[in-house]
Amino acid sequence: MARWLMRIGYRPYLSGIDWNVGCPDEKSGRLGWRLAHITDECGMPAAVLGHSLGGMLARALAVKYPARVTNVVTLGSPARLEWEAVRPRYRPAIRAFQSVWHAFNNLPPECGTDQCTCRFGEAISSRIPSTIKLSALYTREDEVVDWRACIVAEGDNYEVSGGHVSMAVNREVYRLLATILADRTSTHPPASAAA
Repeated sequence: MARWLMRIGYRPYLSGIDWNVGCPDEKSGRLGWRLAHITDECGMPAAVLGHSLGGMLARALAVKYPARVTNVVTLGSPARLEWEAVRPRYRPAIRAFQSVWHAFNNLPPECGTDQCTCRFGEAISSRIPSTIKLSALYTREDEVVDWRACIVAEGDNYEVSGGHVSMAVNREVYRLLATILADRTSTHPPASAAA
């Protein structure tokens, strides 16, 4: 996606997250530092794109650092931190992985769940400021996340075809992104960051 964004005139930045595991509040803090570095370097706020949990992290960045974000675009991302957003057949595997990860890293069992009371949980539960455009892309064919959990009340919702994992390489998603980001550039010159 970064190469494609560059080809259409944006300056993409990757999140720097290799494995999307661990405490989301900790990740959110590191991403806040990265966002500050990017926006300082560019001299303007950024559009933040995120797939799945990355979209939830993008929403948290918008709440925590509203002056640094113009747009949030989520791809197959639940709008709230809750187990019901995950398809039932994936819940046991995710819970088992979380249990091992929490024990290995000495994290409380509620970390990264809807029971978490950290700043990430608060940010996800908060409304994105009205100055930030929110666009949620979802697919009814999503095999991991219940598509209904991706619908946002405070933004624009776009249905696409395909599965959860393929959203990051889906041509239909790319066409929508071009339109969504072009609307943003009518008031801001091109620049973007990917979560």
